[in-house]
Amino acid sequence: MLEFLKKHQRFFLFSLLLLGLILRITGLFFNGTFDMDPHLRWGTNTRVYGLAKGFEGLYFPIAYLIFAVASFFSALIPKLWFLPIKFANQIFEISTLILLIKLFPKKQFLILLIYWLNPWFIIEGAWLGYFDAGMAFFLLSAGIYLNRLQRANSFFVSGLLTSLALLIKPQVSGPLTVFFLFLLINFVLRKKFKETLTFTLGLAILPILFSIYFFISGKPIYYFAGWYTSLRFYMPSLNANQVNIWYTITRFIMYISGITGPIYSLNTLYYPYSLLEKLSFAVFFIIAFLYVRQLKNISQKHKISYLFLKLFAIGALLFPQIVTRSHENHFYNATILLTPLTLVNTRLLWPLIISEIFQFYNIFLRYGLGRDIRIPFGLNMDPLLSILGILQFIITLRIIYIFFSDGLHRRKLTIRHTFAKRTN
Repeated sequence: MLEFLKKHQRFFLFSLLLLGLILRITGLFFNGTFDMDPHLRWGTNTRVYGLAKGFEGLYFPIAYLIFAVASFFSALIPKLWFLPIKFANQIFEISTLILLIKLFPKKQFLILLIYWLNPWFIIEGAWLGYFDAGMAFFLLSAGIYLNRLQRANSFFVSGLLTSLALLIKPQVSGPLTVFFLFLLINFVLRKKFKETLTFTLGLAILPILFSIYFFISGKPIYYFAGWYTSLRFYMPSLNANQVNIWYTITRFIMYISGITGPIYSLNTLYYPYSLLEKLSFAVFFIIAFLYVRQLKNISQKHKISYLFLKLFAIGALLFPQIVTRSHENHFYNATILLTPLTLVNTRLLWPLIISEIFQFYNIFLRYGLGRDIRIPFGLNMDPLLSILGILQFIITLRIIYIFFSDGLHRRKLTIRHTFAKRTN
């Protein structure tokens, strides 16, 4: 059997590649979720009136420019207006596939199985029309580039790639926070400023240029930055359909309080839910700090493989799973960034697969295959999703443990190495 597979390896790889492509192309021809409606509006207004007048926030300038290009083609095919927007997202999914295969050329078969043919990735973008692949691709590129070329100028390029992600959607703030904590503890406090300054410079160039553009167009100089701060008022809820522990907590609070309505009914701008939101951020920062703190004393000889990618990945994991307000698609970044890490650490494989099954079930249960193909279910969403929220929390803790145990293992090696040198 193994000899047969090896002999026909190219055929099987091509077949899997083609199958994933067919599943994605088919999804492009069906209308996605209601999230796509503002994408078309933003793109059309940007194309017709310019970015300064068409910009409404929530997503950021690069996303608006992509939607503007897509809206041109949408106007040509009004009955399939959603196809160009979905296609733009697929360009980034294909780019991610190419990047993964280039990074792990000997694991193409596994990459096709856990990424390209993964139902979670297929339904999220190609069928339902969520626009997350570009942001995830640039984050993945930033982490990989910095890991492969750990020089000072690499920090600048990585910062530039991260800014591209940041200028698409705000969910980059989780990975970015963890990375800055790492720079602070491992470089700034050691009075090594070059890496931090070059990364910050790369990160800041494009936002500064967009701020100048808005200012020239008659907006206040702080106009663009102000949209980031205004996000705190957008859907301030303990949970916004993400399968996490806050889903379970929210349903429990609503049950004992006799509150009816959607899962996002508990407003975190008001007491006591505001305290729970602050608690979630505190836990996020504590875990992030403890993780980057343990890396401080790891010697270069025993450095952690794909360290910078792991920094982005743990931030992408913690934000939708530990912090409040997470939507049903916010786990996408984590699954993309964890995918290459499973290829170097097989302990992550099953926690990731189970998490993706939960995420797929949640999003499929809510939206089916989009507005054109709704799937009727006799199974009620609760209490099953509340149970999945607890299970997902346990799996998240397991992934966090794997991240920490890798660092602790390397730290033990460092201590042994240092002790051996002293005794010799």
